[in-house]
Amino acid sequence: AAAMTSTDQPPPFEGLVEVVEPADKAYFQAHIMDVEAKKYLVRYVGENEACWVDAVRVRHVPKVSPEEQNREWKEGDTAEVSFEEDGIQSWWEGRVSMAKGGFYVLSFPDANDQTQTEVVEKDRLRPAYGHRPAKFDKKVFPVPREIQPDVRITEHLLPKMARHADLFALRLTPDARELIGIGSPSALDTAHVLINMHFVKAPKLAKVVQRANSLQIKMGDADGAYRKGVPVVFQADQGMIGLLIGPKGANIKKVQAMPGVQRVDVRGDGTVTILADSQEEGDAARSQLEVVIENVPIGEKDVGWVIGKGGKTVQELQAISLCKINVVNEGGQARVELTGPRANVEKAKALMAYTIESALEQREAEAKIVSLSDNLRSMGINETPYGG
Repeated sequence: AAAMTSTDQPPPFEGLVEVVEPADKAYFQAHIMDVEAKKYLVRYVGENEACWVDAVRVRHVPKVSPEEQNREWKEGDTAEVSFEEDGIQSWWEGRVSMAKGGFYVLSFPDANDQTQTEVVEKDRLRPAYGHRPAKFDKKVFPVPREIQPDVRITEHLLPKMARHADLFALRLTPDARELIGIGSPSALDTAHVLINMHFVKAPKLAKVVQRANSLQIKMGDADGAYRKGVPVVFQADQGMIGLLIGPKGANIKKVQAMPGVQRVDVRGDGTVTILADSQEEGDAARSQLEVVIENVPIGEKDVGWVIGKGGKTVQELQAISLCKINVVNEGGQARVELTGPRANVEKAKALMAYTIESALEQREAEAKIVSLSDNLRSMGINETPYGG
């Protein structure tokens, strides 16, 4: 058969067939490239050039069941034996002339009535399926011009369509103008119906595929960045997420602006992921976000200083520290409950300690002023009484 060079030949269809060399009853795997009435263009596995062969020489690749693969062979059985050369597999029909100890001797008569023998193990044997030619027709399905880009985007769906229609293969031409199917006449008829339906759905499917591909690329970029960074993950109470995020995302924005912080992700279940350049920078960012609750005991006499007149002081402390402050006084045991990001809680503790110490210093200074003023007046020196 005349060979066709690789530059002249069409692309192969998906799937393999086996082509018989009748004189040797040997089968070689090949790709179907094109189909005509009584001949097929095939390219043998491992070869670059295609050639036309008579259609009657081509059969489907047999499907070997586990039972057939594990069967016991006996003398006189006909089997096909696998041979491999340069990574290319072929099957040769022979007859079992001896079976012993897991090994089998097979005889292969050639065209000159000479018999060759081969000793093989069971895993190289499969049943002799005989030669039932594969009957392929070809049908061309023109693709409407306006959906050709969409059909190309959804080209990965063609093998599924071929399988549903029981086609041997379905291929889109390189210019996307035609779909070419090969299979039995009934399979091609079924394919026609499926292809028409696909043409209707292709524009919408293409948009979905493009969106999914875009997100996949974005995910790949994010995953690449994630692998380059150090993740710091912690779980926040779902009731504290609002406090963690802050007004209009203020806390998140602040943390994302910190040195070495690449990204902050807060999920609805309370999982917080910080991606940073280093563990130290990730931990620093965590301290700015992780919401904790800490109880700080204070003296009962200090409660008023923390709350302030009309709650003014505690409101100022909350505004400055961005931390929720709740003063509790139960049974003579006073404490301040601080709720907020760990760093903010530390700020609130410092502010509260400063407020109490300042108040105490002010009270002590005021008592000293009163005492000194009284002494001065007792000495006849007029001093205006301190009014606070």
